[in-house]
Amino acid sequence: MGGVVKPQIEMMERMNQPNLRFHYSSSVWGSSAPDELARGWNMAWLNTGPVAEQNEQIIALIAELQGKYVMAFRQAAGKQDIEAMRQTRAALDKFEVKLIEACRPIPIKFEISPVAGAGLR
Repeated sequence: MGGVVKPQIEMMERMNQPNLRFHYSSSVWGSSAPDELARGWNMAWLNTGPVAEQNEQIIALIAELQGKYVMAFRQAAGKQDIEAMRQTRAALDKFEVKLIEACRPIPIKFEISPVAGAGLR
């Protein structure tokens, strides 16, 4: 774990805060207890925020790949249309580059803060 996050987690544990919130561009997109964060928190399960947006984009691209491109190739192969297979394969290869780019990790800067109203014990 990074040198900046660990002291913040330890501070929150000392304060005995029940939850931490994660902010990105001034919107809350997740929360976690300090001990959960210390064990490792999988942001892939978030349904809002930049991680969720990237997940949705990737899923949409995979659906397009499987629907449009793979089906077109299968149809050309079923007809044994070599030229259509070449053209479809070239389009498929080009689209796969787009999918690979969408899957690359993106840097995300976020803030961690205590849940409002959580007091000290």
